[in-house]
Parts: sequence; structure tokens; C-alpha cells
Amino acid sequence: MKVSKFHFLLLISLISVSLLNAQDHFAVQSVGQIYNHWDEINDIEFCGDYCLVAAGISGLQILDVSDPANPTEVSSFGHIRARARDLAVENDYVYLTDGAGIFTIDISNPENPVEISFLDTPEWTRALVVSEEYIYHVSEVAFHIVDVSNPEFPSETGLNHETDYMSDIVVGGDYAYLACKSYMAIMDVSNPENPQIASTLRLPMGVHDVELLGDVLYCNGGSELYAVDVSDPVSPEIISAYLDMDMISSVHIQGNLAYVTGFQNRLEILDVSDPANIQMLVGVDTDYYLRSIAVSEEYIYVGEPTTYPNLNGGLHVFNVNQLENVEEVYTRDR
Repeated sequence: MKVSKFHFLLLISLISVSLLNAQDHFAVQSVGQIYNHWDEINDIEFCGDYCLVAAGISGLQILDVSDPANPTEVSSFGHIRARARDLAVENDYVYLTDGAGIFTIDISNPENPVEISFLDTPEWTRALVVSEEYIYHVSEVAFHIVDVSNPEFPSETGLNHETDYMSDIVVGGDYAYLACKSYMAIMDVSNPENPQIASTLRLPMGVHDVELLGDVLYCNGGSELYAVDVSDPVSPEIISAYLDMDMISSVHIQGNLAYVTGFQNRLEILDVSDPANIQMLVGVDTDYYLRSIAVSEEYIYVGEPTTYPNLNGGLHVFNVNQLENVEEVYTRDR
């Protein structure tokens, strides 16, 4: 990613939508915009009516999105050492990594986020997730488990150096699923003090990020989206591969839908109710690259990365509903 400041912009425009292989008709509408001087958008999460953005050197940004057509900036937390890369939310706490460490931030009052602890991480943290009383985070060379039962005093509990070049992680039950450079790995975390690899599975183009839905792990393989059966964590098996999208940048699973962004100016919504037969419901072509993605109810929030020579990125908000017609419902001039 480029290290440069630029304006983040929420754009409003009528977008073209193609509806393919759909039993139900979906309409996708752009609905909101906001102007800010952020750096970049690396991750997006939600806490009630608030949208939390890991915005590079601009730190943590908190938006009130109770009205998605009129998102407003509430506050920010910028006391970081590097670039806000990833975040996770549990109750009233945000766990934010800037690569060099993990911040625990109390957002019980969203207008006044307060740092309550900081954990220095020996390697450069790439991604993290929180589950119950533990943070699971990965670097290029190690898998870590941190006890946050007392958020004011986080302490490292477990460590495993058997995987490498990790870029993403998701946890389900007693297992953590890791995206590695050339494979996906399943880590047994039933004993947080001694995490052990249960299995690995190589994919042709490696794995960039992972999402879990029941016993199926969806792996971003670069130019393919793989559905992997992980009902037996010791012996994962590929169920299918969705091959109709180039250069996948991010994947988000919610319900039986997969929301997929691509560097080739593309947002797709896929039906994954049958992982053996993934079908596209909606394809949206844009005039900008797309990267991070998150979904809250019927709204999709997508982060646009910096692209040369246009150094303006953006956070785009779309509405997905059951209407057959696409309708522009809100606009605000630049």
C-alpha cells in the first residue's frame, strides 16, 4: 500500500447493476457521502449504530451511521505509532493494531474513546480477531494468543511459529483458520497455552483472507474464491471454486451471501447457500478500485484504496434490498 495522505470521500452516484442467476431481485443503491482528511481504509467494523474504521496513520475513526444516508464523524483515536491496519470489537472495547502493537480502546462513550492498555507485539501484526476472552493475532512469522479477560492488562498466553506469511485469521470454536502465502492452515486452540497445527491445505494461488460460515471456510485465492469443507479440521477438502472474478481483494460472509470486492472495479454478491454451486446474484461495476468491505443489516460499506495517479480514496455506502429497480435516494454535491 502507498504511504501518503489523501482525502477519503464517500461518493454518491447512480451505479450500473447487472442481475445474473438470481431467483430474487436485488437492487444496489449508493446512499451516503462524507468528507474527511483520513489516510486510508484498511478495515471496517460495527458496534451498534457506529462504524469503526482503521484508517492508516489517521488511526481509528468512529462514525455515527444510524442514518446510513448521512454518516457523521463522532470522534477519532490517533495516538498510534504506525498505521492502523486491523481492528476487532468486543462489547465496549476496540482492539486495534497498528502493526507495532495492539491497543485496547474503551468506546463505551463513542464521543470520547479512551486507551486503557497497549501490548507491544514482537513481530509486525498483520491481522487480529477477538473471541470471548482471547485475541488471536498473526504476523508473517508467528501465531499469537493474548488473554484479555482483564482488558487493562492483556497478556500473551500462547504462541506457534510453525506457520508463516500470514495475512488473515478467523476463529470458530476450538479452531483458528489462517490465511498464509501459499496455503490455509487450521490451528487447534482448545488449549490457548499450546496452540497446535491441525492441518494445512495448499491452494494454487495461496490464500489472502478467510471467512467462516458453519463448516465451510471461504478462501480468497487471488483470482478464485474457494469453498473448503472444514467439518473435519484434520482433513479439510475443497468443495468448489468460484472462478468468475479477477483479482479478489476482500471477502465478507453474512448469512448465505458472500460480498466480494475486486481490484478490477467490481463488487459482487454471491449466493453461497450451496457451497458446491456458488452463484452470482448481483454484479456492480464502479469507476474505482475496492478493497475492505463490511456489512451492517442491508447496507454495504466498502473502502476504496489509494491508486496512482488519483490519490483520493473513499468509503462507499450501498443499499441492498429486494426492489427490482435501482433508485438514487440521496445525493450531496462535492
